[in-house]
Amino acid sequence: MGRKRRRLTNFGKVLREYAEEEGILGWTALARELTATGYEVSRTAVANWATGHQDAPREVLPCLEELLKLDEEKKQRLAYAFAWEQRL
Repeated sequence: MGRKRRRLTNFGKVLREYAEEEGILGWTALARELTATGYEVSRTAVANWATGHQDAPREVLPCLEELLKLDEEKKQRLAYAFAWEQRL
């Protein structure tokens, strides 16, 4: 029996969209890329952020902004999703 897929929060959807735009496909790849920038994180933690099972820490935002090469509009969208849309 396969794993049950958990629904993404709006924060998770925005995070996935921006990661995919940079060719980062999946939570494992995003965790690996964040770790390479110096922000140590597991695939499980990233998946939990995306599904609302765990809040993403504020400290990750600057790392995501740099890694995902976000312009001002995208930074604002990610920040809004971070602040208000981490829960289903």
